[in-house]
Amino acid sequence: MKKIIVAIDGHSSCGKSTMAKDLAREVGYIYVDTGAMYRTVTLFALRNQLFNADSTIQADRLEALMPQIEVSFKLDPETNLPQACLNGECVENEIRGLEVSSHVSPVAALPFVRTAMTAQQQRMGRDKGIVMDGRDIGTVVFPQAELKIFVTASAEVRAQRRYDELTAKGQTVSYDDILANVKERDYIDSHRAVAPLRQADDALLLDNSNLTIAQAADYPVEVITGPEFVTGSTRMKAGSSQKMILDMISTSLQIRQGRVEGNKMVNAKLINHKLIDRACRIFMERNPEYTDYEEVKLLILKAGSVKKAEDLLKSKSDLYI
Repeated sequence: MKKIIVAIDGHSSCGKSTMAKDLAREVGYIYVDTGAMYRTVTLFALRNQLFNADSTIQADRLEALMPQIEVSFKLDPETNLPQACLNGECVENEIRGLEVSSHVSPVAALPFVRTAMTAQQQRMGRDKGIVMDGRDIGTVVFPQAELKIFVTASAEVRAQRRYDELTAKGQTVSYDDILANVKERDYIDSHRAVAPLRQADDALLLDNSNLTIAQAADYPVEVITGPEFVTGSTRMKAGSSQKMILDMISTSLQIRQGRVEGNKMVNAKLINHKLIDRACRIFMERNPEYTDYEEVKLLILKAGSVKKAEDLLKSKSDLYI
């Protein structure tokens, strides 16, 4: 199937990241949160005291220090979602705080920052198969994107969502402060000189002011887990239940599609060392005449899966072990 680029733009806290994550997971695409990239640069500026007392940014100093900023992502092994890193340090939780939120818009408006981040984003999407959300994805970063969605919601609804998110993490915040920040960011994002927030002419519009996540989905799955045992944690109940549900769905689909034989995942993609090792052991269990683990590993890696390795052997290919 031909891969495409999905560009999702919209206002802050409107739910575009949640939608983008779910969509990427659904179709097996890479998800990139471009807002996290600008937040990471903002965190660097805060740590290096590059903001004046009136919250304006010292642009000249930041521009001089840009070569020292490396923004990258690494996958969380539990959620399989990318986490933002600043010079190799995972800063995913820190960049989501109100302090970064209150300072990110003026940083994101700087031309040299946008130029650097846009170039990196375009490199990420070079091979397509990507879902990217932000403010200017469909208008600047990927104007050629095959699917563009613009998400919005009222400022009050977005402020309440942000308030609920932060308080669930154990942070003490004010709804009024968050609402003021949301409105301020809307104005700055929509009026900046470089790549302002706007709906692309060919983008689909989604106003989810009155939609829950479940209502925006075709097949909602909601699990009532109750409050977390440890305040601020999302891994013990919510994270565990999410992983269990996704595992059940994905496993059921593999079985229905005939990709499981004899209770063995013989068609699994070999995307990490754990799956490679599992594939080798499954192959050796199904084919006891092959006893050399390293030789089997070479065969599995060359074929791509247990089933393909067996098919190649049966067809008397030129593949040797």
